[in-house]
Amino acid sequence: MLRIPNLTIWVIFMVFLFPADSQPIEKKQLVQELVLKSGLRKQLEQIPRNIHEGFDRHPNINHMSQRKIRQLSRSIDIAFNVDTIENVFYKRFNKDLSIKDIQTILTWLNSPLGMKITRLEEQAISSEAEQEKTLSLNKLLTDPKAPNRLKLLQRFETATNSTDITADLLLNLQIAIIYAASSAVSVDNPPSFEKITERVYKNRPQVKEMVSQSSISSFLYTYRDLSDSELEQYIAFVESQIGLKYYEVVMKALSESMISASKKLGESIAQLTVDDQPPSSI
Repeated sequence: MLRIPNLTIWVIFMVFLFPADSQPIEKKQLVQELVLKSGLRKQLEQIPRNIHEGFDRHPNINHMSQRKIRQLSRSIDIAFNVDTIENVFYKRFNKDLSIKDIQTILTWLNSPLGMKITRLEEQAISSEAEQEKTLSLNKLLTDPKAPNRLKLLQRFETATNSTDITADLLLNLQIAIIYAASSAVSVDNPPSFEKITERVYKNRPQVKEMVSQSSISSFLYTYRDLSDSELEQYIAFVESQIGLKYYEVVMKALSESMISASKKLGESIAQLTVDDQPPSSI
């Protein structure tokens, strides 16, 4: 019988004991830790709630049957499934961030200030916070320190580019829903994607202005418990090379996941509309 050389045995042993490429496992764990420590999961869980609230306030909801409302609610839950959205972030982090990038970001997130900021950001999206925000804003805006605070928050907004990104995100969500619904209902001659985009983007200046005011007010409330020094440290991280890269990747993942979800929702809304139409007589 052929005897396997000892060297080959050692090679096989080394391959199984020390995998040649352990990086994917390490990186997967780091990405999972990043999603957890950044507070992204809790923030993503808020998205379907916001979508539900938006549709609940829409005037057309009063003209829908309870059955259709339940169907719409299920459509929102399916389209904006948190696990599906979170998976987009996993993929984007894995693709666009190196192990070194993630480790650097985690170092910041695991610092006392980083953990404090994550906690404040999570608290700011609770239903209780929404009620408190309205009551607190006037007091925050009339505080003697408000002018300097607003300057710092404007720097933060500029570094994260949150106004432009959020405005484009809202417009793209609208485009995706309109296009999906129009394509399903107007089978013969649906409006082109370009026409819908052109019409929707005419409102960009107004949307951007609305988002800008809302963002600064939201920042003012969210980071109210940070000292000016702490806020400046946070802004320094955001303005750093890794900070800018991190926020760009986060916003890219958010945009991708929201557009995909809105297309699914648009198709569901279109189907509800079709189902409501009486059958054509022959």
